[in-house]
Amino acid sequence: MNVRGLRGALTRVSAAAAVIMAASAAWAASVPPTVTVSIDSVGVYDNYTKAIEGTPNGDGSYTVGDTGYGNNFTCDWSLVVNPDPSISGNFNLTNVSNTTQGFVLTATLPTGAIVGPTKTGGYLGDVTYTDTNGDGNLSYDPVGSNPLYLSLIDGGAFQPLNVVSGPAFGNGVTVVSSQVSFGLPGLTQPGPGVAANIGVRIQFSLTAHDHVSIPVSFQVEANPAPEPATVVLMGLGLGGLALLRKRA
Repeated sequence: MNVRGLRGALTRVSAAAAVIMAASAAWAASVPPTVTVSIDSVGVYDNYTKAIEGTPNGDGSYTVGDTGYGNNFTCDWSLVVNPDPSISGNFNLTNVSNTTQGFVLTATLPTGAIVGPTKTGGYLGDVTYTDTNGDGNLSYDPVGSNPLYLSLIDGGAFQPLNVVSGPAFGNGVTVVSSQVSFGLPGLTQPGPGVAANIGVRIQFSLTAHDHVSIPVSFQVEANPAPEPATVVLMGLGLGGLALLRKRA
C-alpha cells in the first residue's frame, strides 16, 4: 500500500471509531436510570419502597421523586441523579405517630462498572427539624451507634457522617444543624471501584408529630483513563506514523 492509500485507510478507521464512540455514548445517555427509594420505621413493620424511572433534565441528569406513606410517616422526596454516577436531593419526613420513632431512608442508583480507585465526595446538608405539633418537645438524633448519613457502594457501607443535634424546647421551635461533608470540594476522598450501584442511607429518630428536612449528596468519579476506542485510535495512529516515516 502506498503512502496515500495508508493515510486514507487510517482516516477511515478513525472515522469509524469515532462513530462507534458517539453511538455508544448516545445509547448510554438514552437509557433513564431507575432509582429505588425505601423508607422504614425502625423496629416496626412499616415500609414504603418504590422504583421510579428518572425524567431527563436535558443536561445528562435525571429528576425522580414521589411521596411515601406509612403508618408512622409521610415523606416526600426529590432527587437529581446522574449515571456518572451521582445522587443529590432532599427528603421531607413527618412523624405522624404519637411517639418518637426511628426511621431509615435509603436511595439506590444503578450504575455501570467503574474501575477503582475512584474519587468521591458527599454531604449531609443543613438539616432542618421543626416542632410542628407545638408541644415544645423536639429532637432529631442518631439511632444507637448508627451514623445519621451513610454513603453506599454496591450496598456496602462506605463513608459515614454525623452532626451534633440533640433536643430543643419551645412551642413551634425550628432547629438547623450545619452541613457536614467528605471529599468536598473537588471529590478528594479516594474510594473503591463500583460494580453495580451507589446509594445513600439516612437513619435517625424524630419526636412525635414533628418534621425534618434532610438534604443529601453522594458522587463517585473514575480516575481519568483513556476510553477503549481512544486507546485503539492511539495505537493505530502511532503505528501509521511509524509506517509513514519508514516509507518516507
